[in-house]
Amino acid sequence: MRKLGFSLCVLATLTAQALPLKADDAGSAMKGFGLVGSWSLDCSKDPAKELGSRATYTVPLSGAPTMELINHYKTGEIEDTLTRYDEIQSATRIGDYELQFVSVATKFQHTNPQVANPQTMPPPAQSLILKAGNHIKMLDSRAGDKVFIENGLVKQNGALAPTIEQCTKE
Repeated sequence: MRKLGFSLCVLATLTAQALPLKADDAGSAMKGFGLVGSWSLDCSKDPAKELGSRATYTVPLSGAPTMELINHYKTGEIEDTLTRYDEIQSATRIGDYELQFVSVATKFQHTNPQVANPQTMPPPAQSLILKAGNHIKMLDSRAGDKVFIENGLVKQNGALAPTIEQCTKE
């Protein structure tokens, strides 16, 4: 009987460790991973004023964690700053160096009136991030049937996904 009790205890422990975190534990996973704060290719640039981008991950005291992405870009003659707001629905640590999360866009804002917001919100995005010190790299990013990054490579051109540095911790 003692062996059965011990076996059930071990099984329960292993099962609990293998289960993904619940959505309400997304903030804990993000904090434990060290994702909370701002990240950019170049922290010296202010994407609200010059070409560049910055992602800021926040875990509020109540409610779902969020991501704010500011991307200042120029395409031909069109220059714009896009701010995208996402809610993080779930986040799961995979070992010490990877975090998988699902985010849903909740709002888009453009500074250029010539650029229209999407008529409908995109499907939830699934992302896998690798962390090394104060740097992260997207290993996988997809939304619906669109794959943006796979195995650390940008699908559009086959280039390595960029390494992003941590600008601030929260």
